[in-house]
Amino acid sequence: MIDQDAILTKKRFTKMIEECVNIKKMSYMDAILFICEKRNLDPVDIKKFVTPPIKEKLEAEAISLRLIQNDGSKLPV
Repeated sequence: MIDQDAILTKKRFTKMIEECVNIKKMSYMDAILFICEKRNLDPVDIKKFVTPPIKEKLEAEAISLRLIQNDGSKLPV
């Protein structure tokens, strides 16, 4: 029998990210990397799991940290 918690979906990934941000007080970037490390995922491979709301929050975080410019540039996610 397949363990349903082992199967990663967009919905499950989003929930895990939001829990890390809200409960563990992590940034979105740190939460994504934490989940990748915890589940032995390459961060490059999670692009298909990043939902538009998470992407927007990640972009806002990156802009506030001056990692990207607020000139309409898009994250490669």
